[in-house]
Amino acid sequence: MDPELRASFRAYRNANYGLCIEALMDLHQRDPTGGFDMLALEANERSRARSLIEMLAESKIDLRQALSPDQRRREEQILDRISQAQRELFRSGLPEARATEIKRQLAAAERELDTFRLELNKSSGLYAAAQYGGALSQDRIRREILGRDTALIEFALGEKQSWVWVLTPQGSVSAVLPPRKKIEQLVEAYRKELGQRSSALTVRASLVRLDALGAELYGDLLAPVEAAFRTAQRLIVVPDGLLAYLPFEALGGGKRLIERFAISYSPSASALATLRERAGEVNPPAKALVAFGDAVYASPTASVSRERGLDFTRLPYTRAEVTAIRSLFPAGGSRL
Repeated sequence: MDPELRASFRAYRNANYGLCIEALMDLHQRDPTGGFDMLALEANERSRARSLIEMLAESKIDLRQALSPDQRRREEQILDRISQAQRELFRSGLPEARATEIKRQLAAAERELDTFRLELNKSSGLYAAAQYGGALSQDRIRREILGRDTALIEFALGEKQSWVWVLTPQGSVSAVLPPRKKIEQLVEAYRKELGQRSSALTVRASLVRLDALGAELYGDLLAPVEAAFRTAQRLIVVPDGLLAYLPFEALGGGKRLIERFAISYSPSASALATLRERAGEVNPPAKALVAFGDAVYASPTASVSRERGLDFTRLPYTRAEVTAIRSLFPAGGSRL
């Protein structure tokens, strides 16, 4: 399918998902016990998972290797028909009668693609799960993604208001957040402050400003749902928009998150499940531990750090620490 047409279709589809999420969260505010917030989360997952899996399909990962040659040819033919119809519909001055006919052909090709997907579910489970897999429900997220000490925090930014969901093995909560514009302005200010050059004279004031912005971001993004993840040990953050460029580890109302949790990121819970499944099938982990310690800061790094008013030196005892950790694992099961 033509890349520009696919991009425009993604934008159109994501806008529709946004309207669906907004409507469901409005229903949740009217009826907090109706489960509408979790339906909104699943809609958000469908939007995210579909886009990411399409991008994976366009990458170097050959998701089509599980198809037979006949299946590959059939899929290519259907997608070519869809692409050609979309191109013609985008042409200016298309006669109304011809536009009607092209729309009919496009609808027929899309129905054929749906039929093809159903056939793939029967004949090629791996390909169908990767290329056309549906979003995970909240129950499957808990079962397939979350450990007993893990919380998933997922965001969706909207023009009028934004939302956050937290899933843990024990339950789920959601909250309404400020609009996209306010959140992204704060993120931009935080990133700008983070990139400012500081000297030994100004670094303390810079850190105070950073902490103030970080506390404000924490208050807007996480404080409304803090009670839900407070007892977790690991957080999986699914950001949206400019939040993908925000180091959540540095945020906190008191202690920073990195002092309280092990934090990882994912574009969606559903995509994380797909990638974990593929990684387990293709390349099972060879080691139980990879440990790093006793870093030696060479002169180029040291000169950069001094521009920030810092002077990195080798951290005492880190070599002994990682060596002691390695002794807890079987011989050959770690890399130091």
